[in-house]
Amino acid sequence: MRKPKGSEVDAYRYELVACGNQLERRRHAAAVPRGNEVLLRVLAAGLCHTDLHLSDGYFNLGGGNRISLIERGINLPHTLGHETVGEIMAMGPDVSGLSIGDRMLVYPWAGCDACELCTSEQGHLCHSPRFTGVFRPGGFGSHIVVSHPKYLFSLGGCLSWPPRRWHVQD
Repeated sequence: MRKPKGSEVDAYRYELVACGNQLERRRHAAAVPRGNEVLLRVLAAGLCHTDLHLSDGYFNLGGGNRISLIERGINLPHTLGHETVGEIMAMGPDVSGLSIGDRMLVYPWAGCDACELCTSEQGHLCHSPRFTGVFRPGGFGSHIVVSHPKYLFSLGGCLSWPPRRWHVQD
């Protein structure tokens, strides 16, 4: 694993422990990326309506019909957040073309990487999805592990950190 000196850190996640409840902050050991995995320090994570449905534990289909997410394979505790931006902290030994400190957008719709859909670049349609923030831990925490560099998109220099503050003038 390639990582910068002094990068041993404790990590935390805001986890959904029970559907319908508030997220709980929990400490975790920082992940050690293997193979093609990439560890990012989370800089920003968006909250969208999908996260709200996931935290409720179901999608409302109308007319009193629901799809239970627990019955669909979402295990608790779970870390939500499929809209994530981060900075590379460490990489598995098989990763190339990226550098520590690169700022990246996480593409969350990962498939199994083995089926016909995935091997034809249609992993978002995979029947065994591994969507970040849905079936894998997401960005509601200090760090996130991305399974492969192909799920990362460079932000180049378009993200400054810390973010600039917007000031409303009267």
